Amino acid sequence: MPPIGTRVRRGPDWQSNFDEQDSRGPGTVVSHDRRGFISIIWDNGHQCQYPYGIQGRFAVIVVDEPRILQRDQLIEVGCLVKRGNNWRDNDNDGGPENIGVVFRVHSDATVSVRWPTGQRRRYKYGKQGYFEVELCE
Repeated sequence: MPPIGTRVRRGPDWQSNFDEQDSRGPGTVVSHDRRGFISIIWDNGHQCQYPYGIQGRFAVIVVDEPRILQRDQLIEVGCLVKRGNNWRDNDNDGGPENIGVVFRVHSDATVSVRWPTGQRRRYKYGKQGYFEVELCE
């Protein structure tokens, strides 16, 4: 299974009943289960589950594509982040050079991030004026 935060696109076994859920664009893996399904939030905002590796079939493939924000978006699932000015999480990110990926944006001005170390943590992104993480350029 691709790790949470991995960017994906429709794969060779994309089924016609999936229609245009992805708008033919990339998305981000946000969860997976033991049955072989992964949950993806597409850059268009739709969230759906797809089989991954069940009977050798892959509805999606892993891609190396950054999340592109629209003008009115501050941060979204799939964005790459690094330590911000208000960082207070020691080296739980694996060190100051590491880049994480947002896999959930919460309504309380926080985001959940997966780091290359596998750690998943929640950080302030504007909450009470604090930015524990910031977008990578």
